[in-house]
Amino acid sequence: MLSRRTLPILVSTLLGLTLACSGSESVGSGPPSGGGGPVNPPTGVAEPPFLSGLSALGAGSGELVLRWTLPPSGFEAALFLAFQPGDVYTGPPFAEGLTGDGMSVGGLTDGVQVFAGLGVRAVGTGTYEPAGTVLLGTPGAPIYVDASASATGADGTTPATAFPDLFSGLLTAFSSVLGGGSGNLHVRNGTYDAPILPVFAGVHIYGGFDGTFDLDVRDPDAGLTIFRGLPGAPMFDVQGGDPAAIFDGVVVDGAASANVGIDVNDCEIELRSTAVVNCTDRGIRMRNGTADCLDVTLAKCRIAGNGADGLSAIGPFDMEIDGCSFDSNIQEGMDLDDLIAPDGGRVTLDIKGSRFFGNGSQGLDVDLAAPLIPGPLFQGEFVVNIRGCRFELNGQDGCLIDEEFELITGYSARITVRESIARGNAGNGFFIDADGVDTMFLHRLLSVGNGGDGFAIASESQTGFAVLSSSISSGNQGAGIRASRGIAATGGNKPVFATQSILAGNFGGGIVSEIVDSSATSSIAYLQPNPWSAVSLHGVYQEDDPFAGTFQFVPEAFLTATAWVDVQVTVGSVTAVGPASVLELADDDVMRNPVAFTGSVIDLDSAPDTFRIPGLVSVFGPGVTSVVEDWDLPLGSPAAGTGFAAPGAPATDPGVWGAPSPGFAGFPDEVEGELFFLRATTPSTVLGVGALLPIELHFNDDLDPTSVLPGSVRVVTLAGGELAIGLVPGVDSIVVDPPAGGWGTEALVLEIHRGLRSLAGVELTAPLAIPLQPF
Repeated sequence: MLSRRTLPILVSTLLGLTLACSGSESVGSGPPSGGGGPVNPPTGVAEPPFLSGLSALGAGSGELVLRWTLPPSGFEAALFLAFQPGDVYTGPPFAEGLTGDGMSVGGLTDGVQVFAGLGVRAVGTGTYEPAGTVLLGTPGAPIYVDASASATGADGTTPATAFPDLFSGLLTAFSSVLGGGSGNLHVRNGTYDAPILPVFAGVHIYGGFDGTFDLDVRDPDAGLTIFRGLPGAPMFDVQGGDPAAIFDGVVVDGAASANVGIDVNDCEIELRSTAVVNCTDRGIRMRNGTADCLDVTLAKCRIAGNGADGLSAIGPFDMEIDGCSFDSNIQEGMDLDDLIAPDGGRVTLDIKGSRFFGNGSQGLDVDLAAPLIPGPLFQGEFVVNIRGCRFELNGQDGCLIDEEFELITGYSARITVRESIARGNAGNGFFIDADGVDTMFLHRLLSVGNGGDGFAIASESQTGFAVLSSSISSGNQGAGIRASRGIAATGGNKPVFATQSILAGNFGGGIVSEIVDSSATSSIAYLQPNPWSAVSLHGVYQEDDPFAGTFQFVPEAFLTATAWVDVQVTVGSVTAVGPASVLELADDDVMRNPVAFTGSVIDLDSAPDTFRIPGLVSVFGPGVTSVVEDWDLPLGSPAAGTGFAAPGAPATDPGVWGAPSPGFAGFPDEVEGELFFLRATTPSTVLGVGALLPIELHFNDDLDPTSVLPGSVRVVTLAGGELAIGLVPGVDSIVVDPPAGGWGTEALVLEIHRGLRSLAGVELTAPLAIPLQPF
């Protein structure tokens, strides 16, 4: 049913009060300095979604029609339905063996909400895993809108009596919702004026219809149902609480005239197969001034070319973003400033299979904050999961997560970023400003050719650590990995523990830990100047010879481009480039050949579509047929068997492909795998360990106590001597008791080895070696 906020808003609207944008915020002010402004994705690049899932859902009387992206060969998908969103995957599938691009589900009860989700599994395996996001549909007789219809006799109840304008259709649909109906609005393809139109909770707008209004042949991806705004005004004002308002299969086009495409105030919303483009300010603006956490879902949407942020949100929201693109917006692609966790509550941010390309500022900017006036509990939690995303050629950082709740220690964040790429951004690739209490796990990431650091972890107050597992940082202008104090005069309390990772050709050093010691475990430094700064090393391999055969196929040199004009690229030195060399710019997978040299200027046989300066030039040898790197170790690699292992255990390989659960850095698996990792220690290893105090290791999931064996966890001196410790497994932890005489006074290393597993049978994702400093 409608929330209590709906009726007053409706009365105000019908009395003719202004439907204005919330607050008194200023409009966007243009691109930030130094970022170079927005750029467009080149033609022919892969478009989201990068993973399988539902992309659209249309509702009519007694039926739903779903559209989806299916997994590739070797996997199979099933459809799940339920009457509550939390029950979608609890029962058996509604349909298995899915084919094509969608299906119709009939025999449903009008007015009863249905929730749908896709499940995916490898062919022949038992359990389907959720894929994409859950979408809502409410069967019911639709209201019809057709731009070519006559206003005479129009009541919207049939295609023949369709309303010719959106406003009449929207109010009639909302009246249907108030009367217990569905609020479904079927809009024929065409161009419609959208002059500050009200969209209330429970109204569902479906585009993509031809003149028959046949739901089964509706094409939500055609982009032919177009809404155009008026100068200086928002196009749609969405309000009313819950149930969610829905836009599905439409284009919201500001036409460089309207300031905001979709303005959402205190309301839940789903956008599916919808484009929001060309607004002079924000494409989507979401504001929640209540203490309730509202649900927001975007599936297969395109938010592009807007004059400020593509999507801007302030307040408490649970957000699911699946298979969307945020491209070429003047400021951030997506700006959550602030995403607020209510006092005593939790908010979630789940972004999957999406692209953030060429925005003038950050691709993704997430600010996590407590309420302005917190209390009385002074507690809250953020759960952030980012998977299978690409952050490319943005004017500042590719992916920025900023913890702004550090003054309230009852607030915390759980941050997992995995199987994603940051490429060619003007700032850092991945940057977490980790000032609060948190857990950070970064897994199978690729950060390459960025203008700042590949991975940056800054902290000014709270202690903790970040784990970087099975990742590659290559050709960044800054450090490959940096642990710093940020902009404050004090701090830097969070080291980075890198494991099974690769640092290659980063111009500002490999791992730079400015205040406290970080660690590198089972990792490789390749053509990496100054590879380790304040870093504890354990089973690492360093290679400075590009012809040693360390990897299957990687660049022979990394250069910095300092200028670019059309086919001409200026580099610091051309000594590593021969006339038969093959070049790649910013890891764009395009082979380019040098055709002329004029000092430090190289003429190429083709120009890139876009290239941020300073930028990465990767040099490959003559005769190659591809510039797609392969960071696996070949047979006979000098790095083979040099990784981190417990005494008496089999030798392990360092690098990404030697990990317990190996996979391509930057690219997601079709079925999301479970992770098992160390999330925290008590006390913090940064603060030092009391002489007789135990150390408790906290994992992200329940621990299988039978996997805790002698040697699973060790404490050793820097000289390699092993201390006689005790291990006591708990539900999701291991207590490490000190020797009878205590920890002593010399520096130690805490080792966490392969073989540990969760109660669900998931092997330890990231073996670690952690520096310890007793008091």
